[in-house]
Amino acid sequence: LSGGGLYVGMGSTNPTAASVTLLNNVITNNRAYLGGGINIDGGSALIAGNTVAGNQTGRHGAGMMLAPAYG
Repeated sequence: LSGGGLYVGMGSTNPTAASVTLLNNVITNNRAYLGGGINIDGGSALIAGNTVAGNQTGRHGAGMMLAPAYG
């Protein structure tokens, strides 16, 4: 499971990278293997004024994980 609070990225049925704007949100107390709070995987994001706290991960990015788009 990736992005316990929010996952943005390319899926197997959507070859186009997604984009999102996250403004003034509270993303807390989520858990995921990668990107406990937010996982941006191959997409793009404008992230400002958010509170990201108390998130947990089994591997990388307890608060946020950002991965580049490939292709």
